[in-house]
Amino acid sequence: MTCGTQELCVFQSLDKGGAEQLTFEDVRELLQNENPGLAGDEEALKQEFARIDGDKDGILSKTEFLAYFFDIGEATKLGVEVTKAGLAKASVFARLRPRASEGGYKDENVACSKKLEKFTEKALWVSGKKYDFPSVVLTPEKSQQEVYDTIMPVLVDAWVQQCQNVMFFAYGQTGTGKTHTMFGTSESLQSSSQHEDWGLFPRVVDQCLKRLEAVKEGWKEVKYVLTASALEFYCCRAFDLLYQKTPVIIDKDCKPVGMNYMVLDKVSDLATFVEEVYGNRTVKATKMNAGSSRSHVALILTLHQFGDDPTTDPPKKDQYTSTTFTMMDLAGSERVSKTGAERMSGMEAIMTVAKGGDIPTGAQATLINFELSALSSEVIIATEQHTKGKVYKAPKSMSTDTIKFAGGCFEGKALLGMVICISQASQNGWETWFSCEMASKLAQLKAPSGKEKIRNLHKEYAAALKVAEKAQREFETTPEKGSPASKFYSLRKGAAHGARRYCEILETLGAKVSG
Repeated sequence: MTCGTQELCVFQSLDKGGAEQLTFEDVRELLQNENPGLAGDEEALKQEFARIDGDKDGILSKTEFLAYFFDIGEATKLGVEVTKAGLAKASVFARLRPRASEGGYKDENVACSKKLEKFTEKALWVSGKKYDFPSVVLTPEKSQQEVYDTIMPVLVDAWVQQCQNVMFFAYGQTGTGKTHTMFGTSESLQSSSQHEDWGLFPRVVDQCLKRLEAVKEGWKEVKYVLTASALEFYCCRAFDLLYQKTPVIIDKDCKPVGMNYMVLDKVSDLATFVEEVYGNRTVKATKMNAGSSRSHVALILTLHQFGDDPTTDPPKKDQYTSTTFTMMDLAGSERVSKTGAERMSGMEAIMTVAKGGDIPTGAQATLINFELSALSSEVIIATEQHTKGKVYKAPKSMSTDTIKFAGGCFEGKALLGMVICISQASQNGWETWFSCEMASKLAQLKAPSGKEKIRNLHKEYAAALKVAEKAQREFETTPEKGSPASKFYSLRKGAAHGARRYCEILETLGAKVSG
């Protein structure tokens, strides 16, 4: 809930005579300064003005002005790479697993048509092809702290300080160190003080809590609640891993409707959270791994903040916002020949799932590959649309819950970051190639970097109560069995529970129904 002081001063200097809104002529020069590539192009400048004019009334309110100019200016200062047209670039990294002396990741020195040949801190070479997509290649000797310092500070700043959502993908072949990179050791998660083995996720939580406590000490009217939720994306659908694996709807804004949560007061609270989440995750044994993940998991940190906004004159009261930092643990993708699993065509697998049936591991891998390939393809389409100044909308046909949810960053609803974890073993060359191909496409993403709206807490609470009451009525009138509507029973049960829990968060912050 902070704002850029430079942009605020500019706004106040334009805001003479108590004016509350700005026309195109008022901000023409500022638009050119922020977007040098548009300088002198009157039509392009007007199109950019129309894009940031959210309610399309031909004038910018203070909220619209600050949301646009602050985001671009502050993102640049914090290190997020921004194009001349004001589009934020994805930040993609690679981490190499140390060579193993035994097990499935010991180098067998087998002949393979794809092979990791060499690497530097700026590039990877696979079978003669150079991949220079990584912002940094994190070499095997890098510590957990060095990995965090390289990847996360910019994204945490955007989340905690700028009211922006963040989507961070973690991907890699099973056993390449992805879990270690994300979480660290299970023992380290028991610690609430900084631990050298902490992975990215606990360090993000630690930094968030420390910054919020520092703000709270100097600005005592601020309240906050940090929660953790988890979704599993299995066979095209989303399920709540903290509430009986009930199905969850992904709405038109790419957000899950109704999720259970766990409040995080300290980092050690993550131990219980991670244990429950991954204890409920769908896994199946393969030749490569006795507990290979057959699903994607989204670990969602939601920061709820409430307080007065001192950047307005007079200060606005009862300002509330919620932003998310999502770490998307993407399922490993091994070739069916390596897993020893039964094959099934993609369409057959989708139809079986739609009818409520189970599918073999090989078919699950087919669906996983389909979703990963679709995400990679949509990046290119989204970037082309944004670069042309057009609005990108994700496709509705052949779109799974995974694609709907993760694709939010393609629409500009979240900043995108990613780390791929790579094995150096020669027999895993094809998986290394696939990871590099996917990451190189995601690294091309250029999308808007919008802020979450700041709302009035009490109005938000009144609206949330109505949603909860409606969801509860729908659930109570849905038979668990024996009716065509029974197929919605679990879905409505989860939605009602999630709606009630959201009201509880707002009540914790001090919400009441405004008169």
